[in-house]
Amino acid sequence: MDSITVKNIKINLDIINPQTSTLGREFVLSQIKLDVSKAPKYIDKMYRHCTWYIFKYLDDGSEFGFYMDHYDKFEYKLTDADVKKIN
Repeated sequence: MDSITVKNIKINLDIINPQTSTLGREFVLSQIKLDVSKAPKYIDKMYRHCTWYIFKYLDDGSEFGFYMDHYDKFEYKLTDADVKKIN
């Protein structure tokens, strides 16, 4: 997978090329983490986990992220404080 969609906005999962947020801030992909606290589901002949996609703002280093379900559907947004809790 090379992108995720959050509220009809496509976000590339690119660690090299910065993207610009709707607030005008540049960011890049920082981490992808599987939520192993929930059991994976067998979907399309493979096991799938819920996933956290963590991004870093280039201006101040703060982070934000998105939690996606087993089907890569957006569940909720993570703030910098939320990201620090799961790291």
